Amino acid sequence: MPIKDKPSWIIGGVLIAAAVIAGFAVRANADEPGPTALEPPAGTLSAAAARAEIPYITVLDRAAPALGRPATPPRYDRDAFGTPWLDTDGNGCDTRDDILARDARRSGGSVQTSNGCTVIAIDMTEPYAGKHVVGRGQIDVDHVVPLKVAWVSGAYAWQARPRIRLANDPRNLLAVDDQTNQHVKGDKTPDRWMPAPPARCEYARMYVTILKAYELPALAATRTALADTLRGCP
Repeated sequence: MPIKDKPSWIIGGVLIAAAVIAGFAVRANADEPGPTALEPPAGTLSAAAARAEIPYITVLDRAAPALGRPATPPRYDRDAFGTPWLDTDGNGCDTRDDILARDARRSGGSVQTSNGCTVIAIDMTEPYAGKHVVGRGQIDVDHVVPLKVAWVSGAYAWQARPRIRLANDPRNLLAVDDQTNQHVKGDKTPDRWMPAPPARCEYARMYVTILKAYELPALAATRTALADTLRGCP
């Protein structure tokens, strides 16, 4: 027996229902809070200043011979950057707790501390993946310019004091999702990894700030990635 065509009113009803459901789905997604761009920490170069600085960053593969340094740096030594984390600003709190509190508040989140310093609870949206994270154990304090990258870029030849200063410099530190930091970013440079789009301008501005402040060279690919990112930053 041939199958009869469905009445047009049934088909029309199905289409209307599907459109309504789709409309609710779009509205729900639009109403979900997402990561927002934040103004970088105090002391970070503006986007315009960072863009202007790119041509003056020495290309890494030309830096070692020019500075009379070995082409192959010695093995990376994290201990050369000092014990994590120190109280380098003398405010009575170690750097990790300072950054956790700073970035939670910067992102509109909250922290609870004991003794005015130690962060015992945190609730914030972190910048690298735009994740809502709750609890100190879900958060890392990341070096935007990784210490290993700084090491091979010339920090191996520094004295202890500037290495410790770099490791605790608030302009080089962000409170971020630990999984993204440890298993995705790691020691990658901007040509190999970038955070979620809302954080890219902040990340690139901070990266160039540190390269300038510590006179660190960078790979040509890193310079290109930073320039490309900063081109779209207000």
